Amino acid sequence: MMNFNRWQQYGFPAILAIYFVVQLVYLLFLPLPFENDSLEHYRLAQECLAAGRFYPLPQHRGADYILAPVYINFLVGLLALHNSTATILFANLLLNSLQLFLLYRLARKILEKESWARLVVVLYVCYLTNLGLVLHNLTELLFGVLCLASLNLYLYHNWRAAVLAGALLGLAIGVRPFGWALLLACFSAEALAFLRHRPWHAPLLGLAGGTFAVIIVLAFAGKSAVGEFVFTSTTGPANLLMGANDLANGAYNKRVFAPGQPGFLPADSAMTFVEKGDYWTAQARRWMRAHPFEWLALFPHKLLHLFARDDWAINALTHSHAWSLYRIGKIMQAGSFHEILAGESLRFQVGFLALQLVHHVYYFILLLLVLHQALRLIRSKSGFWLERFAVIYFFSVFGLGMNLLTVGDPRYKYPYFILWLITVPPALSALYAKLQSRSATTAGASPPAGKSV
Repeated sequence: MMNFNRWQQYGFPAILAIYFVVQLVYLLFLPLPFENDSLEHYRLAQECLAAGRFYPLPQHRGADYILAPVYINFLVGLLALHNSTATILFANLLLNSLQLFLLYRLARKILEKESWARLVVVLYVCYLTNLGLVLHNLTELLFGVLCLASLNLYLYHNWRAAVLAGALLGLAIGVRPFGWALLLACFSAEALAFLRHRPWHAPLLGLAGGTFAVIIVLAFAGKSAVGEFVFTSTTGPANLLMGANDLANGAYNKRVFAPGQPGFLPADSAMTFVEKGDYWTAQARRWMRAHPFEWLALFPHKLLHLFARDDWAINALTHSHAWSLYRIGKIMQAGSFHEILAGESLRFQVGFLALQLVHHVYYFILLLLVLHQALRLIRSKSGFWLERFAVIYFFSVFGLGMNLLTVGDPRYKYPYFILWLITVPPALSALYAKLQSRSATTAGASPPAGKSV
């Protein structure tokens, strides 16, 4: 007990301090230029800043889609304070710290054990994806903070908190449509409580009212800018088509938009983002109706792309965008093994492989613990922890459903994977108790000292 108390007093704060310093070192000395989605988010924010207006701008009516309007406007606000990529990176540090704090508060409410809540914090710190995210310009951290803040308020079980939780959830939906899965999860958790003859915990009308009030405001803001009621990302139709075409393999793949493919639209097309979305949706539905079994057969591939690797954020920790497990996999498929990490120093090669190994061993251990806990709770007759984790599990189910309808990508599981960390301490406790029981049984069955066996 004394050792545990000393760890609580000194070890836990030390871990948090070291984590903060490591983030600071990366931001100050090892930042990287933005690429891909990070660069596109930055470009859109700079475009709006130059125009002196918020996103979307009138010219974005002809874009392929609208991207995360709440997040882009968050960037516009940051860059208006100080126009530098460093501003975004330091905002990421604050968002990561806030997400960690909100996860801790949520874990403490759900688990009702301070030691378990602190274990969730340690699990979060050791999950290197969170560290890697600080070096990117992606929607995950802001989305996570809004969702976790909403869930914390939702668990206060009163009208005022429910309305505020709904407002934050509306903003989260403005960052990513994935927020709808959390709203459905809250309603489903309350329905489960009702079916199990438990009292309804939260004023659901307050939650829904706060959510839709914010969405209406965002939608009218979009209407005034581009003439359409738009309040969130409109990438859904493009993602749907990427997961429903002759070239689909379950992964995020833009080949379907190449010339001669069903998603191709000329660059000078006069179509609006709404018309393009309708066209891509129609193309996807046409393929699904013609190939229903092929579409369903892609589901296992989508799950594989979601969970088989988890390097989407950590590659930045090597101070390079050049290499990823996906790229190495493509090289191996082509049989060009000599090209793997070609041109890189031995130090980089060892560091890259060590990082991937350590992170993925930890990631798969977490994944196995989460699955073990879920299966254990499904078999359990009491339903105590199943009800406690109901919102988390429903969010995962609805989130996975959205992934399976579109495409599988390692990045897309992040919102519910972070919440899964809360389910791990009871699983570890149960495994520890089982090991102790076996140890006691073995000790009790051992022969008296001095006798041979």
